[in-house]
Amino acid sequence: MFLKMFKRIQWPQKRIIYDRDGRRPYMIRYYLAFNRKRNFQAKKKTLLFNIYLHHILLSDEPVLHDHPWNWATLVLKGGYFETTPEGRFWRGPGSLRVAKATEMHYLEVEGQPCWTLFMRGRPKRVWGFATAQGWLDSKAYLGQRKVS
Repeated sequence: MFLKMFKRIQWPQKRIIYDRDGRRPYMIRYYLAFNRKRNFQAKKKTLLFNIYLHHILLSDEPVLHDHPWNWATLVLKGGYFETTPEGRFWRGPGSLRVAKATEMHYLEVEGQPCWTLFMRGRPKRVWGFATAQGWLDSKAYLGQRKVS
């Protein structure tokens, strides 16, 4: 019911995140606690947390990645498979996942897009990807990807 109401209103603070090729929307992030990223960019190291509603439309690229902050997510509707170094796990409605910034994973959406409540802590590091050469920060990884 909450999601139906939420879809009907024009939420003022949202960001559309596109796939790696910049062609298709990958996720819509609704800012529930603080303003959009560009509005608090200068203060991002001092923000203790933020809360988002994520509408995940597409799967992640199938490469393990981590995040800049510790995080938790609660699946509200739909679901996804999460691949970690420990295996592949289904995360359906009601699933709660809490992780440290250094934990690697990627998501696979099957069928319908899903909705999650995502909470993140204070930034601790830059995010990056697992590669054959080891961990690579996101700028270097994405820069390599554009060249190849």
